[in-house]
Amino acid sequence: MKIISKLVFSINISIFIAIIFLLIYFSIPLLREGVNPFGNWDIKKGEYGLLPMIISTLLMATLATILAFIYSLAIALYFNLKRSLLIERLLLIFAFIPTIVYSLIGVVVVAPFIANFGDFNIFNIFSASLILSFLLTPTITTFLIESFKGVKKEYLLQTLALGGDEIDYQLKVMLPLAKRDIFAALILGLARGVGDTMVALTLAGNSISIPKSIFDSGRSLTSHIPLQFAIDFDSIEFKSIYLSALVLLAISLI
Repeated sequence: MKIISKLVFSINISIFIAIIFLLIYFSIPLLREGVNPFGNWDIKKGEYGLLPMIISTLLMATLATILAFIYSLAIALYFNLKRSLLIERLLLIFAFIPTIVYSLIGVVVVAPFIANFGDFNIFNIFSASLILSFLLTPTITTFLIESFKGVKKEYLLQTLALGGDEIDYQLKVMLPLAKRDIFAALILGLARGVGDTMVALTLAGNSISIPKSIFDSGRSLTSHIPLQFAIDFDSIEFKSIYLSALVLLAISLI
């Protein structure tokens, strides 16, 4: 079993390294043409920078992770008190709902509703982040629930013996002990949010300008890649997808 485990691990690492070198190889011609990866995107001016997409990606993923973490923490704490089997089943159901379903609900219901509260584009970063947060919630919640289960039950008994209650135990004992797992859940949610394509593609508006607020339209790196696939393979626009993938991979690794 150890030999098989080492073999599988070696294969995975080899594939991962090969992917990195492949993306670097296909990105080199673009860089040789003087393209600044961290500049603006303006085809008319010959600018093919990814800065607008990078900012939009980080903005959407960060906002979605913060919202999802708030929902997830509340659900996980409630589950820790009630041990509701229904919550576990619902988390499994929501985790298996296809991303396109969330996106369609966002397009038909959420985006028009949010647009009623201000004079801005119906498709914007906030609408995309809101739907994306629901997509991230099952993953983060499940991770938090399992983390809280790992805290020794003796601490609960000691808290009760000292005159505290279950709320005191959760807020003053369990959460501080699980702070590393909570941080890991945030990182997991952020990585998942950065890598999502469908929600950002359908709800963010796909604007190639740098967003100045969460209610502006934006284009994520994951949206930029499929949007360039219909372009001629020899064009600089098409070649930018390799650089986009490389930057996206770097963000995920960080």
